[in-house]
Amino acid sequence: MSAGKIQGLIPQFLCLAALTACSTTSWTVEKAATATCMVSEELDPNLAIQLSQWVQEDLELVAGLLSLPVPDRPLEIYCGIPKASGGHLRLQPGESGRHQSHGGHCRVELHYGEGTRLRAILRHELAHHVMEEAGFPEWLNEGLAEYASFQLAASPSATDFHQLLHAGMVVAGWGLPLELVDASGHQHDFRPQLWVPNPENLLAMDYDDYRREVMGRAGEADPEFHAISHLLVRKLMRVQGSEGPEVYLRALEKEKDPFRAYMQACQLDEASLFLNALAEELHRTLHESNCTEASLQAFAWGPCLYGKLSDAQREGASGTVALQAYPSGRRFWLYDWQN
Repeated sequence: MSAGKIQGLIPQFLCLAALTACSTTSWTVEKAATATCMVSEELDPNLAIQLSQWVQEDLELVAGLLSLPVPDRPLEIYCGIPKASGGHLRLQPGESGRHQSHGGHCRVELHYGEGTRLRAILRHELAHHVMEEAGFPEWLNEGLAEYASFQLAASPSATDFHQLLHAGMVVAGWGLPLELVDASGHQHDFRPQLWVPNPENLLAMDYDDYRREVMGRAGEADPEFHAISHLLVRKLMRVQGSEGPEVYLRALEKEKDPFRAYMQACQLDEASLFLNALAEELHRTLHESNCTEASLQAFAWGPCLYGKLSDAQREGASGTVALQAYPSGRRFWLYDWQN
């Protein structure tokens, strides 16, 4: 199928696939659904065909995983470069994808350049498309999107493990410190400073809070918010299975307090059990996903963890260092941290 310019609609984008237009890009699941995949002209036109194939394969899988119907709202998918980098997409710095809806039409933007993560990002945004009318709070909305992307991956990527370990950093910042042993053998409790609020406030965030406190500073708060939301959802789904979101919403209707509703849905009797429950879930997920020593080392050597250290801790970390990988986890040794 040849590419043609869209005149008067989306300048400098190529329309490569309409899911109802040809057999290679059409699908019907429960209700007829339409998606148009577009890529900016500087990218390989075949990418739009690839995207449409992924939509065809993944939309039903995402909906099934979330126990929600496939929407019949029109869906347009744009893949390109953000305006800030000379492209046409409205993505903010730090955003890899975005889902928006207006007048019954849904638009997904994907930042090309994420390499093998492009399909994972697409699945995340398809989850938002599926959940649009579910009325979920922001942490559940983002956490379920991350959960769907992680669960549908053939095998977790280094980025997936990075996010899980990043969630461990949030748990540590919330009050379950990591253990840092510096080059001199001195042991320190390491409680990272966080951009996201405490658990009670995070669970209570509405969309305006999310836009102000997370999207408004996507480079800092967004990774933390998505990471811990994913872990919160994993714990909920571990306890309640696919009914987890509905169990939480029923508890919220009864309790009126998001934190107490989460505790009830996860069958936690005391608030003091909350952080340990998240740490346990992190352990189990990393074990079940076959997280390797190399993945732990890559995270610990990366800017995410190093950037959380104080100046004094960085000086002590210049030699051989032992660090707990995540709350209540085993130690492992690091060498030449700053190199």
